[in-house]
Amino acid sequence: MLKYFGNVSTNEEIKKLYHKLAMQFHPDRQGGNLETMKEINNEFEIAFKNVKNFFTNVKGEQYEKTSDEVAEEYINIVNELVKMDGVIIEIVGCFLWLKGNTKEYKDEIKKLGFYFSANKSMWYKSPKGYKKTSKRNFSYNEITDMFGARVYQQKEKQEYKEITAWKKGKAVEKSLF
Repeated sequence: MLKYFGNVSTNEEIKKLYHKLAMQFHPDRQGGNLETMKEINNEFEIAFKNVKNFFTNVKGEQYEKTSDEVAEEYINIVNELVKMDGVIIEIVGCFLWLKGNTKEYKDEIKKLGFYFSANKSMWYKSPKGYKKTSKRNFSYNEITDMFGARVYQQKEKQEYKEITAWKKGKAVEKSLF
């Protein structure tokens, strides 16, 4: 029985939960714990293998798409991203998007396998083995409408807030800790 990942059933859910747990328990963060993080990483790998090829859109429709993605790669990416001050991390479907203070971390972001989308002015990382099947270029708003988004923004050193909604142009935030 999985302590942290027992209630996840899709690739998107597991990635969002891992990111949230990493923000809370990563040893490089205030209040982090190496042993807890090791346990989270082990559980993530088990759960990831079980759900990695299943994706769900915001309508709740689940589909299967083969991915060569490996849990360890995602763990390494998140471990590096939590160290970048001022970078806003967005999980949209099975993609990671970055914006905010990315200029100062440009080289590190490239090394993590992110690409810059000039028309969206954001960095993105697709799952390993992902192949685009549509010739249409979607706007970022269209993508988030299809898959939903979880946005994580660092407010103060060592504190991340999850932006859960927008009301009248202002973010509605929820502390991760």
